[in-house]
Amino acid sequence: MINHNVFIWLNTENCNPHDTALFEEKVAVLLSNSNIVTATWGKSADTPQRDVTDKSFHYGLNIQFKSIEAHNAFQISSEHDEFVDSCGPMFGGVKIYDIATNS
Repeated sequence: MINHNVFIWLNTENCNPHDTALFEEKVAVLLSNSNIVTATWGKSADTPQRDVTDKSFHYGLNIQFKSIEAHNAFQISSEHDEFVDSCGPMFGGVKIYDIATNS
C-alpha cells in the first residue's frame, strides 16, 4: 500500500467561506478517483501543542493506493488535473509525504 499524505496551506486571501467551500467541493471530486482504495481529509486537529507538532496547515489529505502504479495513474488522472487547475492558485504551500506501508 502507498499512503499519500498531502498538507495544504491556503493563501491568506483564500481563507474565506467561498473559497474553502469551493476547495472542499473539489476535494470530493478528487477523492472519487477509482485508483484510490480509501481516503480521508480534514483540517488541522485541535490537539495539544508540542515541539514536534506542526499545526500550521489548513487541510490534510490521506489517500491510500494499492500500488505505485495506482498512485502514478492517479497523478495523471482528470480528477487530479481538475483539482490542481481549480485549487492550485489558492495554495500558499503544499507538502507531500508518501509512505510505502508493510500492510
